[in-house]
Amino acid sequence: MTVKGANITGGTLGSPGIIVVTKDVKLQKRGSNQTFVYDNIILIGKKKIKIENNTQFGNDYSTLIPSLRPKTVNEIFAKRKVEIKKNAEVWAQIYSYDKIEQKGRVFGLVYTSSGFKFEKNSAYLEGALFVKSILKPESKFEKGAMNLNHSFPLHYFSGIHYQVVSHSLREI
Repeated sequence: MTVKGANITGGTLGSPGIIVVTKDVKLQKRGSNQTFVYDNIILIGKKKIKIENNTQFGNDYSTLIPSLRPKTVNEIFAKRKVEIKKNAEVWAQIYSYDKIEQKGRVFGLVYTSSGFKFEKNSAYLEGALFVKSILKPESKFEKGAMNLNHSFPLHYFSGIHYQVVSHSLREI
């Protein structure tokens, strides 16, 4: 399934919209029109999910302090790899049984039972990170790159500075 330059409206907190795809999923811009997925959408892909440049999944609440952000049901589940490309923004919980590669901005939870790759020059993560391994050499976490509010493996962050923002993950 490829979505180009479209708006996908969501459901409600109690009754979210659910998209199930048995192949690859690609969300991308069309010309100058970005793809926008509104709040309360659950995207389930049997294969790879790729969110490309100038695509937004979930409404942007970055101007609100974390404690004032509304609750949403924005979720992405993939059996294969999830890729968040540069200039893409995702406000969701992301789950993958394969790798997750992040070059864009993610606000929410990132969980993978495989490896996680974080492009330090363009990526930003605010929320929680649950991963089996950090893929090297590109992935490096530096001061100001992440705001964490849940449990995380301390040995990945030895010798660097990070901050914890209480109540920063508002998705449920």
